[in-house]
Amino acid sequence: MTNYIKSKIQQVISFPFVVAIATTVFCGGLLLNTNPSYGNNPSDTQKALQGGKDLRGADLNGADLNGADLNGADLTGADLNGVNLSGANLSGANLSGAYLAGAYLAGANLTKTISTKANLNGVDLTGANLTGADLTGTNLNGVYLTGAIADSYTKFPEGFDAKAVGVIFK
Repeated sequence: MTNYIKSKIQQVISFPFVVAIATTVFCGGLLLNTNPSYGNNPSDTQKALQGGKDLRGADLNGADLNGADLNGADLTGADLNGVNLSGANLSGANLSGAYLAGAYLAGANLTKTISTKANLNGVDLTGANLTGADLTGTNLNGVYLTGAIADSYTKFPEGFDAKAVGVIFK
């Protein structure tokens, strides 16, 4: 009888825990990724991979553009959420107003890139070339800049201490 009561108590106690865990996993998955589709526009992705220059407002959400040549591309207002741009050439590209949250740009060439008012939340710019880049008006909180290379022409937001976050000036 005692074992029967213990098993019933365990069932009653464990059911809410199972429900709580399942709810946390389900809701947590939705909260971790507010745009769960990562559904980029395939024609925009193909255009970017082929070195297209007019990518204004392009939907490249979650695309793999590793090593892509986007030299001088106009990505104004483009959705680059979670995109892989590691090693990409973005020299002279216009990223103004682009959404780059969670993008991976480690080792990317951002020489003379314009990215005013771009959303760079959580972007990895480790080792990126930022020489001559204009980052004024851009919120760089939460951006990984360790080993990024800048020069005297690189423009950072007013009051931003680039050296303190690991930017190397050449």
